[in-house]
Amino acid sequence: MSMTTQEALKISTLPVTEASILLAYVLQRDRSYLIAHPEQKLTCAQKRRFETLAKRLENHEPLAYVTGREEFYGMGFKVDKRVMIPRPETENLVTEVIQTAEKIKNPVIVDVGTGSGCIAVTLAKYLPKATLLATDVSSEALEVARINAARFKVSKKITFLCGNLLEPLREIKGERSLDIIAANLPYVKKDWYPKLDPQIFHEPKLALIGGETGLEIYQQLFIQAEKYLKPGGKVIYELDGQILIH
Repeated sequence: MSMTTQEALKISTLPVTEASILLAYVLQRDRSYLIAHPEQKLTCAQKRRFETLAKRLENHEPLAYVTGREEFYGMGFKVDKRVMIPRPETENLVTEVIQTAEKIKNPVIVDVGTGSGCIAVTLAKYLPKATLLATDVSSEALEVARINAARFKVSKKITFLCGNLLEPLREIKGERSLDIIAANLPYVKKDWYPKLDPQIFHEPKLALIGGETGLEIYQQLFIQAEKYLKPGGKVIYELDGQILIH
């Protein structure tokens, strides 16, 4: 039985916004196209794909994983289950780093726990004179970050390193060599994790749990930062949606 885009949206059990984003993704169009063409008929393949993907959302899988894309700082980043989905509040972290770095001649910046690479890639786009490094303990996450760097043509501007926090810098950077450390690290308390929104359970646990108190990983970072930051250097980090400077 044939179905129009309008009918598909009406019978969907998903929230209207999610359903329209998903249908636009299936049609490989933007959402404005759905408004302008409510009577367009879906092919059988499109209808099946829409229904299949909708079931994934009904099972609490995040929309970004279903479409493989999340908007961040006006750019569409590739995301999948190897990385945490970029959050809107992290854009404030990027803005703070940019404003701080613009006051420094040829700043050296490291993005710790880069994940999808959204922070490092955005900084590379907006700070052409900066030296950028990005670390992550997950080699799988770094694969996604490298894809995003290539997507936005900044691969040559970022050095990606696998390892815990600042430890990978030992091989390439001396002490007191960093102007800014940017970090959006795991800060969820271990006993809070089971109580979170079910969508969270699709994201990498490694990127979420910050230990018994939620602060252990940041505490490790601050200890390491003392060795690598230049005098006057800053750790600009996100904690529970707040942007803080250490």
